[in-house]
Amino acid sequence: MVQVEVRKMFVNDLEEVAFVHGEAFPGYFLTSMGHRFLKLFYREFIDQTGCHSLVAEHNQKIIGFVVGTNDKSKLLNRFYRRNLISIASIVMYKCLTDFSVLRNILSRVRTAFYSLRGCVVKKESNYNSKGSFNTVRLLSIGVISAYRGKKIAEKLVKEFCDRSGRNGAKYIGLSTSPDNKRAIAFYEKMGWQQIEINEKSISFMLTL
Repeated sequence: MVQVEVRKMFVNDLEEVAFVHGEAFPGYFLTSMGHRFLKLFYREFIDQTGCHSLVAEHNQKIIGFVVGTNDKSKLLNRFYRRNLISIASIVMYKCLTDFSVLRNILSRVRTAFYSLRGCVVKKESNYNSKGSFNTVRLLSIGVISAYRGKKIAEKLVKEFCDRSGRNGAKYIGLSTSPDNKRAIAFYEKMGWQQIEINEKSISFMLTL
């Protein structure tokens, strides 16, 4: 049994968290944006109202993480607003050096437009509305391959749900790809209920 400490994520953890993400999600869009981009992205979950971020640590080494938020739109708007110049330079470099990244960016033009619009048009947050207050979205969870099958993900999810509940959440939601059979089996085993399915994603909900 691996002895693991699940604790709050700190800024000093970002280097290792970005590494874990890259190892856990090879070939994914965020991974293709590079280490620097990942550090900027996960920084947005640390010490922000409505955001939740935890790491799993073994022998002073981070082997997994989980992050989520009450308001995904607010998080993305803040991310682009605070890091616009850095993101623009990363995207420009990636588009010039990796055509697959350019294709992925073009396929996300609509989402990017609404997120970037948040940089110049301030929208009133719905954080205090009933839905955003009661529901937390689990957005990303990763464990490095050498530690999979050792219940690290279960520990991270359980602690994530417990802390969210103590902060007022009544439900935890998430989405995964219909092709990700491993993730689907994992969430179903932990008692999550499928609430929506389409060609691109399966949505789950857990009542706390």
